[in-house]
Amino acid sequence: MSAASLGSRAFSDEEMTSTSDYWTVDRLQRAIPDDGSASVVGASDAGSGAVHSVSGSITATAWVGKIAFKRGGLDRLCSASAVHSDSGYLVATAGHCLLNDDQTATGVTFVPGWDGKNMPYGTWIAKFYSVTPEWRVRADDSHDVGFIKVQPIGSKSLADTVSALRVNFSLAKPQLHYFSLAYGNIGGGFQAKPLSTCVGPAYRLHDEQSLAMIGCKAVGGMSGGPVYHASTEEPRGTQVGVIGRNVETAYGDAIAFTPFGKAELSTYKTVDSFTK
Repeated sequence: MSAASLGSRAFSDEEMTSTSDYWTVDRLQRAIPDDGSASVVGASDAGSGAVHSVSGSITATAWVGKIAFKRGGLDRLCSASAVHSDSGYLVATAGHCLLNDDQTATGVTFVPGWDGKNMPYGTWIAKFYSVTPEWRVRADDSHDVGFIKVQPIGSKSLADTVSALRVNFSLAKPQLHYFSLAYGNIGGGFQAKPLSTCVGPAYRLHDEQSLAMIGCKAVGGMSGGPVYHASTEEPRGTQVGVIGRNVETAYGDAIAFTPFGKAELSTYKTVDSFTK
């Protein structure tokens, strides 16, 4: 497979049917939470007065879910979110969930509102996905993002079904206030509060564009979870990035997230416009 085709994949009708049949509740519960890379870095603009973010947990929410997929011969899980788009069928996640060490994901499905047992909004099968060129070519953590277009179910779009939030590709900046939502390693069975949260400011990491929320820790399965910025115009939040990995800073563990920018906007448009 060429470098150009790695990280982008369209699925046939037969493959999508097989994926739909494969992902039972039991298989979802037994799948392995996918781990992002971990690294030791500095937060370049935190200074001596870094403000720590606060972690917590909440009940499942409609527009955030798990993506289940096969990669490297294993059933895996990452976090993901439905996002507003022209088609209404777009999902955002981390690029390394879909492409990692030249291994691409197959059998990809999105399960919004997953609580460890129930699938209240159905399962949405991927018809096409792509990661950013920067992640595809050089595994650039500053662009660790992928978008998935899912197959319709009935007459109502994914975005309308789960009330997907809007996205912004120029809003994320250091020291703004953010909140993230993601699934950690919740194990099998129902969980009353399956979503891990992190709320607070973010700081630029040294030598890259990623932002870090100090005081929260990313564990297996949280990769791809959405990061939002709330405002008076969008009180529920506007998605501005996705969780990439855990980093160790001089101030302690931090969740590093990839802010959406021009590369992510281009990939978003490419995936959203896919037809077959």
